[in-house]
Amino acid sequence: MDILDKLIALAQIRGAINVKCQFKNDWFVHHSKKESRGIAHLVVAGSGYVKVKEMVLQITRGDILFFPYADEHILSSCRLCDNQHDVVQSEEYGEFVFKVQGPPSLLSLSAQNPNQIHLFCANFFYDSSAELIANLPSIIHVRPDAAQLEPLIYLLENETKHFALGSAGVINSLSQMLLVLILREFLSDKTNLADSSLFKGWYDVRLRTLIEQILLEPEKVWSIEVMCQQSHLSRAQFMRLFKQQIGRSPHAFVHKIRLQKAAMLLKQTSHSVLTISLSCGFLSETHFGKAFKRQYGVTPSEYRKSEPHQTIDGISQ
Repeated sequence: MDILDKLIALAQIRGAINVKCQFKNDWFVHHSKKESRGIAHLVVAGSGYVKVKEMVLQITRGDILFFPYADEHILSSCRLCDNQHDVVQSEEYGEFVFKVQGPPSLLSLSAQNPNQIHLFCANFFYDSSAELIANLPSIIHVRPDAAQLEPLIYLLENETKHFALGSAGVINSLSQMLLVLILREFLSDKTNLADSSLFKGWYDVRLRTLIEQILLEPEKVWSIEVMCQQSHLSRAQFMRLFKQQIGRSPHAFVHKIRLQKAAMLLKQTSHSVLTISLSCGFLSETHFGKAFKRQYGVTPSEYRKSEPHQTIDGISQ
């Protein structure tokens, strides 16, 4: 399991590509901000515009826009994104929500009409303290290689047409594929990384092995001396480099990963809170409970009982 696999697992990401948009002529969709979720738009054909705050981007076939924090944004046929009256219609069929603008008989793409676009939209839910999400910018715009993207689009199109048994499982799995494609493409370009972030630290060969080991076994005794030995650096060099590359102290990083692993185990196992706290490197259940509540705002038992988001809906108007 590599760093990306581990971060996705710790983030407890669930999702679905369950909205298909077919817009023609003039169209407008407003997406309000949502908490603890990410949203992605995959352009299958055509083109349009996306407005985020005061920034406007043109999107075309093969583009993927990912909003890790589901920030407010507008999709529109108009460059100014100010045609609020051109709202779209929604219908549910099987596992998909179809959003349409324009007469159904005219929804096939036409070279004569530039104001048209076909999109698949995905929703992702994640743990509120996910380390993976915390190290991503508010918007990611990528264009993966067509050889990787086309099979995904083909499978999605097939699911929207046939509604076969197990469709929910298929589209949930495809959402994971889409997320990995997005993150691979984003992380392949080091210029995308923030000045201080987990990924910038991972790209530094002096810290890479250490970061991977902490993610795999956060419960181990990670003293400064042990981490210095792992990095082959003096104490002063290590402390300076870690803070410079990752933006926090080594102990703060280890503490955060321990809490995330504990949160994952609370949701995915029936182990007692005491067992989980000790298995994640905390000295006692009391110590763990206080640290967990500071991070999550609830006790471990309350977190375990809390219901996950039940609805994975589409782009709202």
